[in-house]
Amino acid sequence: MNVYFKNSSFVRSIVPSIKSVAPARRYIKPPTYFSNDVSPVQQQQQQQQQQAQSQLQYNEHLRNTKFFSVKDYGFGLLLISFIYFSFDNYLKAKELEGKVVEQINNNHKALAIAQMSFNKTRKKREMQILNERSNNQKREMKMVLHVAMLRKQLRDNGIEPVNIDDATAEFEKNVKMENSMSNLSGTSLWVVDDAPIKSFVPNIHEYDRRKS
Repeated sequence: MNVYFKNSSFVRSIVPSIKSVAPARRYIKPPTYFSNDVSPVQQQQQQQQQQAQSQLQYNEHLRNTKFFSVKDYGFGLLLISFIYFSFDNYLKAKELEGKVVEQINNNHKALAIAQMSFNKTRKKREMQILNERSNNQKREMKMVLHVAMLRKQLRDNGIEPVNIDDATAEFEKNVKMENSMSNLSGTSLWVVDDAPIKSFVPNIHEYDRRKS
């Protein structure tokens, strides 16, 4: 074929058409046992081993899934129990708090009543002490006036009254004293029965009488 024929436009136009019409060649890949030297029996054994390994992995996955399911169920049950007991403790705490508040209020009321009673008793005691002091002062003044009148009467009749030293000695000899809860002053005095002047000792309550 000359150069002209190769470079002609006719040839360039029909060559692609011929290539598209020509059937494509097929290449068949040879079996693997020809290239890897593995027999069909060995391939079957490998497949069985792979299937057994896959089955083991699947069973292990099922066991793990079941374990985690039971674990999750136990955790959920524990959480529910914790919530229940927490709520129950909260209710009991509120109930106890209410009882404590009620008890405190009752104690405050009882304390207020006791304080009022104490104040009332104290005022009554103070008034009683003031009245007794006033009465004692009145008795003492009446006795002082009585002694003064008797001393004047003696001197008017030429008799010298007993002096204070002799009266003090008689007091220390014939007068007894002890503590007394019935007396607001806390002390009780009296003349002994065998004293010579016992019959002449006046009753102090006679000075409380008023002239009618």
